[in-house]
Amino acid sequence: MNIEIANRLVELRKQKGLSQEELADKLGISRLAVSKWERAEAGPDVDNAIRLSRLYGVSLDELFGNKPDYERAIEALRLQQEAAEGAEDAPEPSSADAFGPAQEEPDGSASVPPHVPDEGGESYCGIDSLILDGVRANVRIGRSADGAVHIKTEGPEEERRRCRVSIAGSRMTVVTEQKKHLFFGFGGQTRLRIALSVPDGFGLIRAKLSGGDVAFAGARVGVIDVTTGGGDVSAERVTAETADVTTGGGDISIADSSAGRASAKTGGGDIAIVRTEVKGGLMLVTGGGDIKAGGKAGELTLRTGGGDVNAEMSASSADAKTGGGDLKLALVGAQSVIARTGGGEIGIRLAGVSGLACDAASMGGRSRLVWQGEQIASGRSITLHTGDGSARVDAKSGGGDITINAE
Repeated sequence: MNIEIANRLVELRKQKGLSQEELADKLGISRLAVSKWERAEAGPDVDNAIRLSRLYGVSLDELFGNKPDYERAIEALRLQQEAAEGAEDAPEPSSADAFGPAQEEPDGSASVPPHVPDEGGESYCGIDSLILDGVRANVRIGRSADGAVHIKTEGPEEERRRCRVSIAGSRMTVVTEQKKHLFFGFGGQTRLRIALSVPDGFGLIRAKLSGGDVAFAGARVGVIDVTTGGGDVSAERVTAETADVTTGGGDISIADSSAGRASAKTGGGDIAIVRTEVKGGLMLVTGGGDIKAGGKAGELTLRTGGGDVNAEMSASSADAKTGGGDLKLALVGAQSVIARTGGGEIGIRLAGVSGLACDAASMGGRSRLVWQGEQIASGRSITLHTGDGSARVDAKSGGGDITINAE
């Protein structure tokens, strides 16, 4: 591209009152791409040329200055523009042309194709936050090595066609208009799959899925907020400042991850957290499944309607309750422990204790408390309640006295 066309692009951008960064946001491209156009190091492709002409309110002839060397190129671009304008009034595209060029939306954002068959998907630079809204799909989110967002969809053509992506500034939004599939009167399985790769240190991922599984692998994200109607949620090697995951009935599994604060909630599935560190509060809640937790946490909260709880954690405090299952806690450094079960057994093992307040109650099973190695501070208490079972306290002292009063 020659310098005259480059200068023309600079002039039109300034007339519109836009900086290079603001123009890049509107087009959904990097500021570097705009800079290259305006230094005559590269030229806009057909799609971006059409969008520039619409944004600036000029024809393609005016956009490129209608120089003789570009007459044939301009004519080709004009034909592309006329075809694109005609497509606006056309009926909904068939599966053959579902992933056409980006089209500017009324709010200045752009709808872009989320899939290029057999080419590994699309890549988008300058994206910092990702919103999945109403998507019914199996979603896998991983880390990108090149600092861009990559997106690829797989599955039946009809479902891929209904998946659309829009970009406004640094935010990418993924939505689907899914038809509900029914098999023998029950909700059908999710057949659309979306693979997303995000840069290391990504800002925000917020997903509200109507169904499907969500999986994270190797991602480093500021905020994770994921809700799915009934699928499983899993995470491996994930780092986040805050992480909240919720599923209507699926399982939740997290391994080799860390967060400043985290919560995991499921309507009835199991929760398994292993080799995971949470500096602040960690809350695990299930309507009726089992809970298994291992790693480190600040304040640990465990709730299940009727399943078992098994936690081996380093935590400053623990509050564990189950409607009727067994409750087993092996805690290091806990200053406060509350344990409740409606009918199961309670087993608590404490180490590294200095200043303990422990309150455990079972309405029908046995209660057992073991602590060792450290002094129980003055003014703190240990209380065991059992309905019709037995209560047992095992205490070992490194040299001091231990006094136990039982009624």
